[in-house]
Amino acid sequence: MRFNKNYLMSSLILICTLMTMGNPVFAEPDQFICAAAEAIGCAQDEPCTRGSADIVNLPLLWRVDLKEKTVMSLREGGEQRTSEIIEVIEGEKAVVILGIDPGSAWSVIIDRTDGKMTLTSSHRDEGYIVHGACSAEILK
Repeated sequence: MRFNKNYLMSSLILICTLMTMGNPVFAEPDQFICAAAEAIGCAQDEPCTRGSADIVNLPLLWRVDLKEKTVMSLREGGEQRTSEIIEVIEGEKAVVILGIDPGSAWSVIIDRTDGKMTLTSSHRDEGYIVHGACSAEILK
């Protein structure tokens, strides 16, 4: 994958903004955006890789629509993918979102107090952990 310094810098600025902002990215509470700060990818019988999400071939940004039950991801090259949300569990301190893609399952937990999130994704021979932040709107 070709390294795009401008794209990475823009993504890091967005991540920092999301982690410190008091206002939502979207006006509606059922839509928000999440950004990856760090990712770990592990394939069976291989060493794990740690770094930015694009290093382990994951998107840096996700647009979540709880009403439509979809997550749209955006990769560095502009590729967009949509995943289905199968369940949303709203707790007092966190929101948990469960989803599926062909051949994989994923979950995200978002802390209601600061917007920090952890995403996990598992496939037949590999798994991922992503740390980042989401917009504040869902946290209200």
